[in-house]
Amino acid sequence: MKKILCLILAVSMLFGAMGTLAGCGKKDAEIRIYLGDQIYDFDPALAFVDDNVSRVMSLIFEPLFLLDEDGDVTYGLAESYEIIEDEERDLYQMEITLKETYWNDGKTRVTADDVYFAWTRILDPGFACQAAPLLYDIKNAKAVKQDSYGAEAESLGQIVSRNDLGLEANKDSLIITFEGKIDYDAFLRNLTSIALVPLRENKVVEGDPGESFWAKRSSYIATNGPFAIRNWSKSTGEFTLQRNEYYHVEEPEEGNKTDEVVPSQIKSFWTDENFYEKYADMNAFLQNKLDNLGDLAEVAEDAVFCVGALPLDKATREAYLDDMDIYDAFSTYTFIFNTEKEIFKNENVRKALSLVIDRNYLAEELVFAKAADGFISPAVWNAGKQKTSFRSEAESLIVAEAKMEEAQALMAGITIPQNQRLIKLTVRDTPEEMFIAQHVAKQWGSLGFNVLVSSVTIDKSVYASDKINGGRVVTVGSEVTVYDDGIQAAYASGQFDVLGLDYNMYSTNALTALCGFTTKLNGNGVSYSFDESGVSVTTPKLHCSGFSDAAYDAIIDRALAEADLEKRAEILHEAEAYLLSKMPIIPIVYNQNYYLVESIGSLDFDGYGNPVFTTARLR
Repeated sequence: MKKILCLILAVSMLFGAMGTLAGCGKKDAEIRIYLGDQIYDFDPALAFVDDNVSRVMSLIFEPLFLLDEDGDVTYGLAESYEIIEDEERDLYQMEITLKETYWNDGKTRVTADDVYFAWTRILDPGFACQAAPLLYDIKNAKAVKQDSYGAEAESLGQIVSRNDLGLEANKDSLIITFEGKIDYDAFLRNLTSIALVPLRENKVVEGDPGESFWAKRSSYIATNGPFAIRNWSKSTGEFTLQRNEYYHVEEPEEGNKTDEVVPSQIKSFWTDENFYEKYADMNAFLQNKLDNLGDLAEVAEDAVFCVGALPLDKATREAYLDDMDIYDAFSTYTFIFNTEKEIFKNENVRKALSLVIDRNYLAEELVFAKAADGFISPAVWNAGKQKTSFRSEAESLIVAEAKMEEAQALMAGITIPQNQRLIKLTVRDTPEEMFIAQHVAKQWGSLGFNVLVSSVTIDKSVYASDKINGGRVVTVGSEVTVYDDGIQAAYASGQFDVLGLDYNMYSTNALTALCGFTTKLNGNGVSYSFDESGVSVTTPKLHCSGFSDAAYDAIIDRALAEADLEKRAEILHEAEAYLLSKMPIIPIVYNQNYYLVESIGSLDFDGYGNPVFTTARLR
C-alpha cells in the first residue's frame, strides 16, 4: 500500500537538442512517472499481494474486455462475442472472436490458444492462483481445479478429465461452455480482470525453471498491451515501458506500426528517502518549477515535472487534496494470521489483537486511505450493480477506533506461555507499512505481547544457466540472478506469524476474494500423497492463513449455486460477516489511489482506477 504512482507530471525528453516544448504533443513523447515501490514479478496471475503491480500490469497486458471509468465493459483484445443457448440440449455458450494483433516482438499473433493456455494454467490443480474463481462458471472448471479425476472421484462416479473443461480455442475464436445459464454480463466483467490476460506458452514454459522465472526477466516477458517492458535494471528495479509497435496491428510489416499509442516511452523511477529529502518542501518545489521553467538542460537533469509518491506527512498530503484525482482501490491493506501457530489458534486472541488497532488514526495520518470496517474493498460492486459499492450495502463488521478494554476482556482467562508471546510482524519496507506496523506493535505490546517488526523488500535467487529453457544453456553467463517479492514468497509458503499485504480483489466481484478462504474453492489447488495402501490421495491446499471452516464453505457453496445476483450478494455479505467473526485476517485500511496530473492531456483512468496512458499527450 505504497500509495502509489501518486503524482504524475511529465516532460518530453526525446527532443535531443533540448529545443522548445512545441513538440510535446507529438507521438515521440516520453513520460516519466514515479512509483511508490519496486516491482519484481510481472506474472498477472499472481498480482494479488501488491496494489502497485496492477498499475503497470494494465499498461503491458490487455484482457479480452476492459472496464472503463464509468463501469461499462468495452472491447479489449476481443473483437466481438456471441451468446449461444439451446435449452433442449442444456447448452449455454459464449463465442468470443479476437482482434488481429501481435505480441510485442511482432513474431507471432495473439490467438485464442494464448488465452486458453493462460486460463488452463490458472485452473491447473498444481498452480496456486486465487483468480481461479473468476472462471468457475465454465463447465467443469471447479472439478478440474480440485483435480476431481483421481481414484476418490472415480469411486463416487464423479470422474472428470481436463479434456472435459468447457473451453475450446480455434485460432481467432474462443468457445466457452458454461455449467448452465449464467449472468453473462457478470462473466464479461470477470473477463476484464488483469489476471485473465493471454500468455504466450513458449515464453512461460521455456523460460521458467520454476517460481515464475519468466515473469522476472524482461527478455522472457511477451506482452499484448499498449506497452512492453524494456531496460529493466535488476539493481534498482527501474524499467522503461516502450510503445508496443504491434499493438492492434493486423500485419507487422515494415513501416506498419500501431497508431493507437501516443507516448513512445514511460520511464519509471522509485521514490525513496533521498527523493523525499531532496524535495521535502513539495509545495515550494512545484510552484517554483511550474512558474519558472529555467534552462531546459536543468529541467531534464532534475526530472522536474516528474514527482512521485508524496512523503508520509499529513500536512503535505492534505495540501494536495483539492487537486487530486482519488479512487478507491480494489484492495484492502490486511494482516493475515498464521492460524497454525499455537498463539493464533484461539480466535479470541485474534479478535483482541484486532480490537486494539486504531484504524481511524491510521487512515487520518495516511490521508489517502479509509478505516476498514470490513474486508471487501469499497471499489467492489454489490450484486453486479454498476458502481454500487459492496460496502454501501454492508454492515460495519470492525470497529474503527481502538477498544483496549474490550480486548483485555477477551484476553482474560487465556493463558499464553511467555515463549509464545513473541509475534513476528512481516511487512514491506515502505514508509506507510512501517508506520502501520509500528502503531500495531505498540498496541499489541499493551496487551502483553512482544512484537518484532520484520520489513522485507526482495529476496535474491540465483539460477544455474543449465536450468533455463528446459536445460538449454543460454548466453547469460554461468548464473542468472532474479529478485523475488519477499511478501509474495511469504504468502505462497505460509512461513510467517502475521503478514501485512495489499489484498487485491481481482475484479468487481466480491465472490472471487471471499472464495479465497474456502477449503476447496480457493484456487490453491491440491497436494498429492499416498495412503498406507499406496493409493494416490489429493488434499486441498488451504489459504495461507490455514483457515478452514465447514460452515464458511457451506455459505460460499450457496453463493455459487445462486444464479440471481441480488440474492447472491446477500449470501456474500453473510460470508464476509462470518469470516470476520472468526478473524483469520485483520483488515486495516481500504487503500486509495491518488493522482495529481499536470502537463498531460488525454490521460484517462479505467474502471479499476488505473491510469491509461495510451493516448496521453504532453501539453
